[in-house]
Amino acid sequence: MSLNRQSYKLPAELSGAVQASVDDWKKNNKVSRLWEHDASLWTNDDEAKWLGWLEIVNDQLGEIAHLKNIASSPHKSSLWSHKAWTGVRDSGQLVPPAGFEPALTV
Repeated sequence: MSLNRQSYKLPAELSGAVQASVDDWKKNNKVSRLWEHDASLWTNDDEAKWLGWLEIVNDQLGEIAHLKNIASSPHKSSLWSHKAWTGVRDSGQLVPPAGFEPALTV
């Protein structure tokens, strides 16, 4: 099993353009450049300030003690005070302690 496999099916009129873009990203090592916050992948204007999301894993690892605390004490956490209906189907669900009913925010 490979974690790097993706598949897609496109209408014929789009498939050539998408394949050309995929080939360009491979040939020019653009995935690595993305992880290096290389704004020249776009206009090289102000994109560098949009790439902070790439650090989310490292940022969250710095908060691991806090996250473990939330996970071990859900009934004491504000995490369970509200539930948002996002419209995402078949997503993972957080299960609150028995008898706890969070407020529903739509």
